[in-house]
Amino acid sequence: GFTSFLVAGLPIRTDHIDSYILLNNWPPHWHRRYIEANHYRDDPCVRQCFATAEPFRWSDLAAARLGMRQRRVMSEAAECGPSRVSACPSTILQASGPW
Repeated sequence: GFTSFLVAGLPIRTDHIDSYILLNNWPPHWHRRYIEANHYRDDPCVRQCFATAEPFRWSDLAAARLGMRQRRVMSEAAECGPSRVSACPSTILQASGPW
C-alpha cells in the first residue's frame, strides 16, 4: 500500500499548486519544502503527468534526461520525502451548470 500520497490537479508553471491540491498525506516537512521551493515547477513527475496518461514509477524518471533543477527535486525528495513514488495520471472532467 501507500504510506503517503498527494492528489492534485496539474498547475501551469506560473500558477501556485496550493489551490490544486485535493488530498495530501505527504510528510509535513516534505510538503512544506516542496511548496516553499516551488518544486512543482520543476518536478519530473509533474512533467511526466503532462506527457502521459499511463502510470509510472519515480525510478523510471531517474533514468530520464533531467536538468539540474529536476535532479534537485529528485535529490531532495529522496532525502526527506517519500522513498518510492508511483504516479497515476488521470483526467477529471469538470462539469458546470444545473445538476
